[in-house]
Amino acid sequence: MDAVDTPDATHLRIRLKGPEPLLPLNLGTQQVAHPRHLMQPRIDQGEVMITPSDVGWVSTGPFKVTQYDKGSRIQYKRHDGYWEKDAQGNKLPYLDGISMPYVRDANAMDNAFIGGQIDAGIRNSNFALSKTRLDTYRKNLGSEKFYLAQIGFNPYGLHFNVLKSGPFQDVRVRKAVAMWIDQAGMTEVLGGFAQAETFLRPTVSRGGIGMAHDDARVIDLFEQMKAVLPDEARTKAIYSQIQKYMILEQPYVVPTFSQLYEIPYRSYVQGVFPPAENTYHNLDFATVWLDK
Repeated sequence: MDAVDTPDATHLRIRLKGPEPLLPLNLGTQQVAHPRHLMQPRIDQGEVMITPSDVGWVSTGPFKVTQYDKGSRIQYKRHDGYWEKDAQGNKLPYLDGISMPYVRDANAMDNAFIGGQIDAGIRNSNFALSKTRLDTYRKNLGSEKFYLAQIGFNPYGLHFNVLKSGPFQDVRVRKAVAMWIDQAGMTEVLGGFAQAETFLRPTVSRGGIGMAHDDARVIDLFEQMKAVLPDEARTKAIYSQIQKYMILEQPYVVPTFSQLYEIPYRSYVQGVFPPAENTYHNLDFATVWLDK
């Protein structure tokens, strides 16, 4: 941003240093709200740093905040005035309350889960299990059942720099490297928390054009795909040609593996994922269900 100003009482103007096409999306997905009738008078009096805790955590959700100990725990109780009902007409939420401790690192999460203090892992890739830690769970919990929920993944691959003079401009060298990659070995090193990648995702493919910007075939295929959008069948057919050309025939990009981020949860958990304290979350504890 270059500058921010308020031309009048109801408008905020943001001046950018350059094009930023995702700005409206980014502004729209940061869900910041406050109970105007409680907070606005105090903001008008100069209390611009007022927070939800100063007005009693007012919201329209299925639970009410009853206690918040920063860095330790947050307590919720059932909101009897919540509007939603299930398919049988029963009022939601089902739970009387939730006690949600904050866990600051993966080892603390493991100890809390194994000790029964929490029933689901932290929804953050920094807390995702490793093979060694999973073995610890199985050893300590014995016959107790628990499940793994995948909370994300991160694909990896090789992008050859064919713009710079050197061996990678020779397609035979690129093919030799592609044949040498040991995908199974990579996934084994990650203890099973990975899967081999065999295709490019659209965003990665777009990046592939950068490495093959002077390849008329790549550019032509992408233009063909753009021309048939949103015809799903024709788009997929052309995209398959792009995959074949960029991965097998030329290879400009070699997909290797996707690292999987998984966390534990017990079978009776209904969406109760304790988040990392600095992670924005908006979970409907009444209706979000997890299946094994």
